[in-house]
Amino acid sequence: ADVHFKGWLDNVQVANRAFSASEITALMQQSSATENMLPVGTSLHVAAGAMVDLNGSRQAVAVLTGGGRVTSSSLALAALTVGGENSSDFAGNFDGEIAINKVGTGSLKLSGLHVGSGDITVNSGTLVLSLAPLHSLLASSKIWFDAADATTLTTNATGVVTLWTNKGGAGATLDAVPIAAGAGPTVLPGALNNQPVLSLDATNGLRTAADAGVYGAQNRTLFAVGCRKNNGNMFLAHIGYGSDNQAFGIASQHNLLFGYTWGWGKDITFPARANSVYEIYDYMIENKQSTANLISGKNLLSGSLWTAPATVNTPLYLGSRFNDIGNGNIAEVILFDRALTPRERATIESYLRSKWFAANNTVALAAGTVLDLDSSTLTLGKLSGSGLVTNGTLGVTGTIAPGGTNSVGTLTMAGLTLQGGTLLTDVRTDGSCDLLEVEGPLDLTGFALQIADATQLRTGKSYLIASCSPGELTGTFAAVNLETGGWRVGYNNATGEVRLYCQGLVIMIQ
Repeated sequence: ADVHFKGWLDNVQVANRAFSASEITALMQQSSATENMLPVGTSLHVAAGAMVDLNGSRQAVAVLTGGGRVTSSSLALAALTVGGENSSDFAGNFDGEIAINKVGTGSLKLSGLHVGSGDITVNSGTLVLSLAPLHSLLASSKIWFDAADATTLTTNATGVVTLWTNKGGAGATLDAVPIAAGAGPTVLPGALNNQPVLSLDATNGLRTAADAGVYGAQNRTLFAVGCRKNNGNMFLAHIGYGSDNQAFGIASQHNLLFGYTWGWGKDITFPARANSVYEIYDYMIENKQSTANLISGKNLLSGSLWTAPATVNTPLYLGSRFNDIGNGNIAEVILFDRALTPRERATIESYLRSKWFAANNTVALAAGTVLDLDSSTLTLGKLSGSGLVTNGTLGVTGTIAPGGTNSVGTLTMAGLTLQGGTLLTDVRTDGSCDLLEVEGPLDLTGFALQIADATQLRTGKSYLIASCSPGELTGTFAAVNLETGGWRVGYNNATGEVRLYCQGLVIMIQ
């Protein structure tokens, strides 16, 4: 009665009894559109600011372009199949349970953020995962506070942080110091993805030693990783005064999460956040148009609002603002004095996700397909298959499975720097096995080796599990699951080969 509703209602159901939890889940997993509600030859353009909700359905399109969002509001796994002879370039974001299937001879370029747990499968052609160069982008920030970098934190005898060094372009001028003498955050070791964060418990936070230099209607982009706790308020970052349009910041309060310029109707709001749940927040103003993202686990929430910022130039406050106290933790804060491009914004979001929450995206490559990183740095949760990975730097937090799980094959890498992961290797009794084939150098430092089924190893066989250019093999596996049977890992730098071999049994008769 108090809202003038404008919109559509669909699939409304009213029952004369309470549903059980399993019945509610079953209803939520039902999709109103099951398969290909659009013609499979559709060229789908999702403009920036627009959204397509797959709602748990399966849809194939010939071309996908634009910079908007593809989401799925259903708990059921949705699937989007893209491809044909033509190529696609999509700079938008995916969020929700969405599997992405690349088909056809053309290429599919994705340069946005993929939030959720749906796998990416390259059945044919080339998939280009493109992010902006990370290191130069971070270096171009004005302010960058990183709790994971222990060299940037100075504490006193009681453990209170007295200095947080700015890694951004403004340098020491904008180092952060306590708001109130003798009070401030403490360091909480290993709190998030085994990395430290700054913790505030009903105390004042930090502020930059000088004014931040972001003011008026100037374009700007702000990122923060943290949480509120103790049922309190947490002011992750703040600039300006407490008057209409004269502030800029991100605050997680007991009633709402705010990306604010201050004043009724001048803030982008999200539902109140749960205690002690770490999330990624970003807030950008470009030509007075404000946009905000909230990344929480597998979910991405977004909002936008036209604003008239007249931000007063003050220090950047961290954890609290004015004389307020904060209740929460801060992991990282990054401020740019410009509006980032969609590609740059997605790059920072991906960096923060992989660093603080560990990547969970997976890519599977069919034989003959290509994963092109477009000279960027990318972190995946898992990589498998028999295709080619090239052109960039790749980190894998989970397993690298040549040929796929329980299938023998060769995964090739060329023009690629590989960082971290667990090599999951299938072996067979006939001596065949998975092969990680690297054209160029291979540094195994930090890698683990896991044999999928060690009972398949046969004495007398030698298994070539990894290879690289001769003379360019360095490092050894940090961990190997070959505890019994006399099996060892051999590293031959001269030939660039890594093999499994059995020492056998020696009997000495005296």
